[in-house]
Amino acid sequence: MPQKYLPFTKEKDDGRIKIPKNKHPEIIKFYKECKSQRKTAKYYKVSRRLIQFIINPKMYEETKNKRKKEKVHLKYYDKDKRRNYTRKYRLKKRQLNLLINKTGKVKFDNLDDYSQPEPEFLLTQLTH
Repeated sequence: MPQKYLPFTKEKDDGRIKIPKNKHPEIIKFYKECKSQRKTAKYYKVSRRLIQFIINPKMYEETKNKRKKEKVHLKYYDKDKRRNYTRKYRLKKRQLNLLINKTGKVKFDNLDDYSQPEPEFLLTQLTH
């Protein structure tokens, strides 16, 4: 069952937001003084594209709607392929956990040498 997360209550807690909304007027003012998106981006240590979207919010909305309409996020995503990668990754993590439990030490360089037979049900899941 997928894990459920509570939404962020404050903007400062959300790590995806690089510049809070209350700093946008300051950035616009700085941009008008220096007239360069690149210099503004370098000063605030963010991408030029983010500065572009802050300066022109209409452009941000248009781009967001265009990407949603074209479903760009589905362009390169293959659900079955991702599922298999996740299963293999989790199997590898289980093997690593078994290695840690048996030896008490973590050896990342010899992980391939340590071969534990996988349970049958995992092998059948990986092949289907």
